[in-house]
Order: sequence, then structure tokens, then C-alpha cells
Amino acid sequence: AVITGDPLYLEAHTAGDSHTYVCRLAWPQLPWTGDMKQDKRLADTWNFAEALGLKFKTHNTVRDVGKKLNHGAGRWGTEYAFARSAKIPRETAKEILYGRFWATFHVARDWILAEQARFRQNPQVLIEGLELPRRFFGRPWDDSTFRDLLAFRLQAPIVWATHVALWRLWHYLDDKDLRPGHGRLQVLKHDHDSVTVQVREELVDKLLPEIKRLATVTIPCGA
Repeated sequence: AVITGDPLYLEAHTAGDSHTYVCRLAWPQLPWTGDMKQDKRLADTWNFAEALGLKFKTHNTVRDVGKKLNHGAGRWGTEYAFARSAKIPRETAKEILYGRFWATFHVARDWILAEQARFRQNPQVLIEGLELPRRFFGRPWDDSTFRDLLAFRLQAPIVWATHVALWRLWHYLDDKDLRPGHGRLQVLKHDHDSVTVQVREELVDKLLPEIKRLATVTIPCGA
């Protein structure tokens, strides 16, 4: 969101829950409260078709569909892909995607179009803030290749930041001692955008500040 330079798109991703933000944008006629936590609970509760009075059945909640819209649009998905994933009519998907989502986040849309034009000239990308290059060998004029680039560019920084956080926690705090009652912390796994660790209960308060310090990874952004 930061690299697009779109203040509304950034607001959506810093307001507490971007998917609920998108739901409120796409379906303002629903009885939202204005409180993000309450609205998230409501969006997770409402059946999409029933809440909007649509004449088809779906198991998706309002937030399910908002999440599909948010992720799909951010990767330059079409109304056909959105309709298929959300199991809604294409005309409904088209109106939501172009008439509401991109009509609001038009600065982000223009950034994506500029990136697409640049990519067709040079199918290589640097991971934002890390200067790690990746070249894409698919057809640069093919939208599916460009969508691969968008997904990579948007997700790679957090994945690499998580790599760094995992290594720091393992190197500085994990005693590699698996015996019961021994060791301070164990790194268990990489979760794409987080790291799972376990800590002896009596050491939680003592280690938490150090865990936070080691897991904080700053990536500069030129936007």
C-alpha cells in the first residue's frame, strides 16, 4: 500500500482490518457501526447473499467476499476471476471491482498501470527496500505474468523480513536445548508473515521485550 502512493489505499491497510474496510466501501448500505472491531465481527457473521438481498445462495460471509476482492484486486485480478472466486454473478463483480474498489483507490490503480508499462519494457523487479532482483521469464505482455510480478513484489518484503526475524530469534535466543525445563526459547516455524516460537512460561515477561526488538525488521521504502 505504501509504494502505490495512494493515501486511501494506505488508510485501508492501517485502519485495523483492510478487508473490513473494503467491505464498508463496497457495501455501504449495510448497517455498519463505524467501529472496526465491531464491523469485522458483523462482516464475519453476515451471509453475503442474504445480507444484500441477492437471489442466489452462498456460504460466503460478507468479509469472505471482501477479502477475495481485496486480494484479487491488489493482484490485478479481473471481474471474471473475482466472480468465480466469490461465487457471485459477473455483473455484480464488475460493478464492485471497477465501480467501487478502483474508483476509490484510483491512485493505486494508476500506479499498477505504470508498473505494467515499465514491466513490459524490462521484466525484472527489485524487492522494495532490499534491492534483491528477480527476473520473470514469462511473456511480459501477458497479464498473468504481470500478476505474478505484483504478487511477488507485494509479498516478498514481508517474507524476507520474516526470514530475518526468524534467524535473529534462533541465533540469539534459541538455546537449542530441547530437554524439558531447559532452554529459554524455541523457534518452531516460519508462518509466511510471522514466526512461531515457544517460551518457558516463567520467562515470558522477561524475554518479550527482547523478542520484539529482534523481530522488528525495518525495510526502507522509496514511495
